Amino acid sequence: MLKLDNKLAVDIVSTPDERLKRLITDYASVEIDINVPPKRYYRSGLEMVRMANVYREEGQLENAYILYMKFIVLFLEKIRTHPSLNSVSTTDRAVIQQKLREVFPKAEELKSELLKKFEEEYERFLKDEKRREEERVHLENERRKGSSVTNNVKPGVLVPPHP
Repeated sequence: MLKLDNKLAVDIVSTPDERLKRLITDYASVEIDINVPPKRYYRSGLEMVRMANVYREEGQLENAYILYMKFIVLFLEKIRTHPSLNSVSTTDRAVIQQKLREVFPKAEELKSELLKKFEEEYERFLKDEKRREEERVHLENERRKGSSVTNNVKPGVLVPPHP
């Protein structure tokens, strides 16, 4: 029915906005099966919110955000197409509507937190890349200096190594 991939790939190479979009498109999509009673989706939806809250408390922001988004997509878009939707009680529908009102601000807050986290990781990545490139250039220059020194050495003459 609904699946959450616990092996979220860390993608620090993409920009923070791209990374957030990919998180939503790759993990937060939801499809419904018309052979599954809508009542089961309503029960699963409440469990999704409970698990998202647990993930959030544990600091697993990506997993929490994904579950909140799955919940929102499921109950704002997808469940409306289920042919047996009328079999769901008005009480159950009201509970889900209340949960939607609770989840929206949480999802928005998580989105901001994730963007900030992704920006910090991206900045660290860029600094590390710059440092690696500087090291590569430095080593290349050292290699060139070393080869030019050894090319100018006459046979039988010892040249002390450069510090």
